[in-house]
Amino acid sequence: MNVFWHRLGFHRALRRFAEALVLLVPLCGCHRSVEAKPHSASSRAILQPTERAAQPLYNPTRVADGTSAGGKDVAVHYSPDEDLSVIDSSLLLSAQSEISISAYSFTDPLVADALAQRAEHGVRVRIYRDRGETRAELDRRRSDDPIIVQLSRIPGIEVRVKGASVLAHLKAYEVDGKVLRTGSANFSPGAEKSQDNDLVIVHDPTAVAAFVAKFDEMWNRPDNEGLR
Repeated sequence: MNVFWHRLGFHRALRRFAEALVLLVPLCGCHRSVEAKPHSASSRAILQPTERAAQPLYNPTRVADGTSAGGKDVAVHYSPDEDLSVIDSSLLLSAQSEISISAYSFTDPLVADALAQRAEHGVRVRIYRDRGETRAELDRRRSDDPIIVQLSRIPGIEVRVKGASVLAHLKAYEVDGKVLRTGSANFSPGAEKSQDNDLVIVHDPTAVAAFVAKFDEMWNRPDNEGLR
C-alpha cells in the first residue's frame, strides 16, 4: 500500500510539472499557431509582424474536399468543414486598392490582421458596423482594446457605425471592385471555424457593382456614428 501511494504521489507531481511547463511556453517566446483555437477580441490582439504566417492568395477555382463549389463566377465554402477565416484573410490579402466591408460581429484576429496589412501597404479600408454589436464588443473590453478599436487607429482604415438600432446584419465585403464575399458567416472565430455557415465568393461584375452601390449608400447615411 505504501508503494502504491508513493507512486501515486510521484505521478501527481509529474502531472503538475507538465501543467506548469505548458503555462511557461508562451512566456518563452515559443511559436504558437494562430489556428490552434478561437481567440476572443479581449484575449488576442491583432497579430504582430513577427507572428504573421504567409497566406496563399485565394484561388476562386479551388474545390476543397468536395465541400466547395468552384467555378468562374461563384465559389461556395462551408464551416466547420473548412476554416473560413483562412479563406477570408487570403482573399483580403489580395487587395491592391480598396476593401469595403460590412460586419455585424468582428472579433477574428486573422481577418483583422489581413486588413491591417493591406492598409499598411496603401489599400483604402472602410469598415461599416452594427451599432448594438459594436457597443457590446466595446463593453467587453479587458486588458486589450477590441479588435475594431485597434483597426481604427491604423492609417488608411476608417470605421463608421450605423446610427439606427435596426441591425446592420450584412456580412460582406468587396475587394478592388472585382470580388464580392457574402454569406452567413460573421467575422468571428466561432462563426468562421465551428458553426454551420457558408461563405460565398462572387466574381460577377454586376453583383459586385450592386454591393459597392449598397455599401456606399450605407456608408453615407447622415446618422452614422464613430466609435465611442
